[in-house]
Amino acid sequence: MAERSADGEMRNAAVRADTGGLCVTVLRTLDELRSVEDAWTDLARKASEPYAMPAWMWAWWRHAAPRSSRLRTVVVSSCDDVVGIAPLFVESRLGVNRYRILGAGVSSRVGFLACPGKEPEVAAAFAACLADETPRPDAICFEGIHSGSPWPGWLASAWPTRRRPRVHREYSMESPVLRLAHDDFNEWFAQKGGHFRARMRRGARKLESLGGVIRLVSDPEQVDRYVSEFSR
Repeated sequence: MAERSADGEMRNAAVRADTGGLCVTVLRTLDELRSVEDAWTDLARKASEPYAMPAWMWAWWRHAAPRSSRLRTVVVSSCDDVVGIAPLFVESRLGVNRYRILGAGVSSRVGFLACPGKEPEVAAAFAACLADETPRPDAICFEGIHSGSPWPGWLASAWPTRRRPRVHREYSMESPVLRLAHDDFNEWFAQKGGHFRARMRRGARKLESLGGVIRLVSDPEQVDRYVSEFSR
């Protein structure tokens, strides 16, 4: 089934992929994304990927996404249960349509999500949908994924065209890690180098001058509340 959106594009509202009757839906607005928030959160938790949580990705989309980019998040369902999410947006420049992951450029360990054990068939559903999406993808960029992620290979192998996409690694880098080897924040901060501490203090003063507030939160209920406020 297809319908024409307000900007004149032909959009697939819900199409069946050729992979066991999975239902594939492309979501194009934040309001549409909110309909799968609980399922999306559950998949990110199962994958232990905090930067793939909808709260983080939606906040990035509202405040830091490239101008003129458009949401193209693919949701795969089976019997009304969400089994996979490809949190994508499309950026078109100089005639090239690049599909990128929400949070691209600022988030490490992001990527596609799927129920454990269903990844290959979900990848096939993603590929079938994206190959027919508007605008047609010229590149799908997996920025910030784990270097050993199988998702690029799964997607390329399942691409439903005679000429399969080529997987190209442009660069790789170490993922930032915060080792929590201290009892509290002040102890951790005190053992950092002088330049780091001075830079952080300058940044904190600048934030406060703009009306920002910095709080150290340890209560899980407060953490959930502030994350929810951040994602609004």
